[in-house]
Amino acid sequence: MRDRFGLAARRAGLRCPVLDGESDVLRKSCKSYEVVVQAPSERWVIAIAGSAVVLVIGTVYSWAMFAQPLVAAFGWDLTTTTWTYAIANFSLATVGVVVGGFWSDRKGPRRVAMTGVALWGTGNVLAGLGTPLFGAPWLYLTYGLLGGIGAGMAYITPLAVVSKWFPERRGLIGGLVVGSFGLGAFVYNQL
Repeated sequence: MRDRFGLAARRAGLRCPVLDGESDVLRKSCKSYEVVVQAPSERWVIAIAGSAVVLVIGTVYSWAMFAQPLVAAFGWDLTTTTWTYAIANFSLATVGVVVGGFWSDRKGPRRVAMTGVALWGTGNVLAGLGTPLFGAPWLYLTYGLLGGIGAGMAYITPLAVVSKWFPERRGLIGGLVVGSFGLGAFVYNQL
């Protein structure tokens, strides 16, 4: 018989503070709500998916491989191309993570992470298509600002979620997710 009320999970002491009604059992107590994880293996699916998201946006670290070709193709100096990376990192670290964190608390992590990945991808595609026509300001706007905000939104969400799903292993799971961010540049450079 299927454990519809999460009794086995409650006995095992597995409680998740993430409110996601699709995969968890929601119980109402006198003063608060409590979400109980139904199966421990679901946690690892969340961890792997979060690592995959962070792996994709970790390609921001590969910016150096574009700098010299942009200098050669458009006659820019290295400072012009470096500003793109600086704007992307600033957007990621300030606007993206703050907006992503607030929005994730209100609307849920899945929507925020997917929006972040979409913004990151859109920023990259628009930068590739429009830079020959519009120059460095277009690159700053698309890759730097739009892509950076998306990368920040997509970065903070999995990190926050997996730390809640693994309260007993926060350091390990956070390290795996953040490690995927750095691994994204390595994988992208090998393609």
